[in-house]
Amino acid sequence: MVIIELWLILAHFLTAQEVANSSETSLEKDKTSTESGETAQTVTSIEEVIKRLRPRELELFSQAYEMQQSGRHKEAVPVFVDLLRYYPETKRKEEALFRLAECYWALGRQEETNGTLDLMLKFFPKGKFTLPAYAMQGEILAVNKKWKEALEPLRLASRTDNKALKARVLYLLILAGEHLKILPDFLLELEQLTLIKQDNPYQDYARLKLGALLEEQGQELKALKLYKTIVSSSREASLRVEAGVRAGNIAYQKTDYRDAIGYYETVRRTESAEYWVKLAHLGLIQAHFTLGNYGAVTHLYNEVKPAFPASRRAEIMFLTAESYRLLKQGDEALSLYGFILREFPERDLAEKSAWARLLILHPMNDQRFLVETAKFIELYPKSEKLYHVKLMRAEGLFAEKNYNAAQPILTELITDVKQMQALEPKIQAGIWYEHAFSSFMLEDFDEAQNSLEVLYNKYPNFPATDHVLWLLGQAYQEQQKPAKALRVWSMLVRQYRDFEQREVALWKTGLLAGTQDDYQTMRDFLEELVLIYPDTPHKNDAYYWLAISLEQSGEKAAALDYWRLAREADQKKYFEEATQRLLRTALQDKDLPALIEEVENYEKWSNANKKAVSISADVYEWIGQELAEKNQLSLAKSYYEKAMKLMPTKQERRRPQLALCLLLTKADMHVEAAEAWTKFRRDYPEEADRSVVMEPLAKAYISTGRLNDAKELAEKILKQNPEGNYNARGRLLLGDIEYQKGNYDEAAKIYAAVALLIFDEKLTPRALRKAEMAYRKAGNTEKANKMLLKLQNEWKKS
Repeated sequence: MVIIELWLILAHFLTAQEVANSSETSLEKDKTSTESGETAQTVTSIEEVIKRLRPRELELFSQAYEMQQSGRHKEAVPVFVDLLRYYPETKRKEEALFRLAECYWALGRQEETNGTLDLMLKFFPKGKFTLPAYAMQGEILAVNKKWKEALEPLRLASRTDNKALKARVLYLLILAGEHLKILPDFLLELEQLTLIKQDNPYQDYARLKLGALLEEQGQELKALKLYKTIVSSSREASLRVEAGVRAGNIAYQKTDYRDAIGYYETVRRTESAEYWVKLAHLGLIQAHFTLGNYGAVTHLYNEVKPAFPASRRAEIMFLTAESYRLLKQGDEALSLYGFILREFPERDLAEKSAWARLLILHPMNDQRFLVETAKFIELYPKSEKLYHVKLMRAEGLFAEKNYNAAQPILTELITDVKQMQALEPKIQAGIWYEHAFSSFMLEDFDEAQNSLEVLYNKYPNFPATDHVLWLLGQAYQEQQKPAKALRVWSMLVRQYRDFEQREVALWKTGLLAGTQDDYQTMRDFLEELVLIYPDTPHKNDAYYWLAISLEQSGEKAAALDYWRLAREADQKKYFEEATQRLLRTALQDKDLPALIEEVENYEKWSNANKKAVSISADVYEWIGQELAEKNQLSLAKSYYEKAMKLMPTKQERRRPQLALCLLLTKADMHVEAAEAWTKFRRDYPEEADRSVVMEPLAKAYISTGRLNDAKELAEKILKQNPEGNYNARGRLLLGDIEYQKGNYDEAAKIYAAVALLIFDEKLTPRALRKAEMAYRKAGNTEKANKMLLKLQNEWKKS
């Protein structure tokens, strides 16, 4: 099965010619066999013929290998195929497959190359040629510009110990990184490639790319060291030129001007710089101009002005004008450019001069700038600089805040995709930004949104990305898209800590989060606002909304501090609502001390603010109840009275009024209790003759000496309750009346009778105690002791 499978797979990759060649060889051999006298009948099978006639394994491999090494790849292919066909289990199978793949690759037959490599890797996933096979797969993908797909096989191949192969693989990986614009991810590979000294034609290339990366990372001195090596030792002129320029730039930035000149001179002496020396003065001016020695150019021009070739006069004047421009001697440069425009209007240099004038006038904010940009567009409609001139004009109009005029030009610029893409990304981003801003200022929010989204998504390194997000959020707001506005503003606040309007951003984003019920985000941003900007004008309102956000998140306890801060910061605006919230929270938490404190604070404040809303009556009522339970009866009385004052109807006052009556009774404030109960019966006649009302009123009457009134109520209670608990209570009242009259013996009899008539844990012991006390008052010690003994024996717990 292995032989058949290998043959079928390999047969798929054979070309028609290879099959023909193989067939022809077989026919010749068959013919020879026939001529020698052998008949078809003597050959039992094709396999036997093949087995008898096939070359030896080593002979086949050596022949194929020699052909491949001598560059005869096309001839080597069928020999390698025969080897694998005749000897499918050969110990050279892996190498044969690999060499066959190399031949296919040399012949440009990528499909067969890939198929053979896949077959080899299937049989030998960890063989001797596995890593070279991965290298070849990666190179094929690289040749086809499939850089992303090439990464994996190249990374696998980079594990090889073969220096030459490793160098090639690392080179391809770095190329992939360049094409995928992720070269910084290959810093390690660059460093490895620079360290391979033998069989490495890519060492200087790696040094150059590594230097550029180090330079971007701010490691200029390390980069300069690499550039120096390339300049002094590289055989490739193109690498020396680039390295020299880069080295010169670094030296110049480090103010090592002599070194910079030396590097630039090295570049100028290369073959690529020969054109600088053509005619005497012209060449000298060009050389000085190329070296940036613009003072020498202007000095030479003024010194030998008549001695230049007439045919090159315009060019010399242009280079001199350029030198003046680069020396920032704008007036002299403008004069020469103007002369060229007047005297040589048909020359190409006229357009260049017009362009150069714009470059001078642009940073000067000169009024001539917008006039000359319009003139340039009119005179040179097919100019390669036309797009850039429109760009400069749009920028000038934008700088003057002439958004009406700027926006249409900016729209043209972004619509010209080809020209737009040719610009540096930062310039593209600037155009999108100005278009977005102009559209926003013209209240064309759809256009503004579209441009801002492109700017954010396509140009992540735009230096004003924070402003982009800020504007985009505002555009979303204007379009009634608060959720999107919140998303971009949240990114702005979290990612751009140095945003110049961060204070406002924190405030607005926090409020916006609240409108979307995102209270955690609201809290995060507003807390940061008051922490980082303690003097922010939004501080008072921030405290308020922080309290709201915490309450909405169910963190009412945490909200309390912010309610207090809000009312302290702005009493006029927030004292009332904040305190009401604090009151409500304390009431819900049943925090009596806190509730009383906040009530006192609010009452004190409301005395000075007559229009303030009153505290809710149920707050006063609850405080009264709690104080009553704690036996702080006098204080509880005042809260019940405050609650009743705030209740406009009798039905609302019923509950606190009844509680007040019971409180006065409990406090033994008999006169006030009698008045309160009397008023209660008058206000609520339906309650007047209820035993629960008449009993405490009767007690108050007894305590204030109104015995007849008390007796009348007691008799009503007895009439309403022929038996049971309130019957006993009514009898006790009658006993109390007799006791108050001094009829102790009669009182004792009534008390004793109650003790016999009812068996109640509270009333029976009370009746016995009262009977014992009355008998003693009456001088009947025996019965008094009897009552006491019964009380002690039967009602110990009571």
